[in-house]
Amino acid sequence: MAPSPGAPPRLGGRLAALSVGQVISWGILFYALIVASPAIADDTGWPVALVTLTFSSAMVISAIAGVFVGRLLDARGPRLIMTVGSVIGPAGLVVVALAPNLLVFTAGWVITGFAQSAVLYQAAFTVIAHRYGARRRGAMTILTLAGGLASTIFAPTVAGLLTVIDWRAVFLLLAGVLLATTAPHCTGSASSAPGRPFATTGPRRCTR
Repeated sequence: MAPSPGAPPRLGGRLAALSVGQVISWGILFYALIVASPAIADDTGWPVALVTLTFSSAMVISAIAGVFVGRLLDARGPRLIMTVGSVIGPAGLVVVALAPNLLVFTAGWVITGFAQSAVLYQAAFTVIAHRYGARRRGAMTILTLAGGLASTIFAPTVAGLLTVIDWRAVFLLLAGVLLATTAPHCTGSASSAPGRPFATTGPRRCTR
């Protein structure tokens, strides 16, 4: 049976693409460093505590930038913002991988913090809230469960890669994977149609 005009779309291909993008983004932008930090400390001589502290800078930047990103998401829609974030994230990881010292390493994670605010749950939930309407709760549950798989998939993946290549090569590889996979997902899945249009006259809440 064809859906009635104006009905929320079925939870299908676009939600699956968005969910896959969340698994990859969380796995690479969040969990990879947690697994790799001992190897980074061993190679560079930087204390593990400082390595993880630099990663915390990404969390702080993500939280601060998230306020402004949320307004832009509601005002402009997620496609451009998520696509830009999917490019900034790999760029930050390249800086991390090539960092000659702890300061540059920290700068790389600051860059990825901006990407986190643009591609992780906040942006994805905005897509769902506008696209799926009355079905948004089910879609959000599916997306959240998918994101929870990131550690299950990427923790052993990163650990395995570290046994065959060094941590710098791992992060360069992950940057390439992130760029090749999430940019197309963001471009193709971050559309609100056929749900409600995004605001053009001012900011509003992402979810209702």
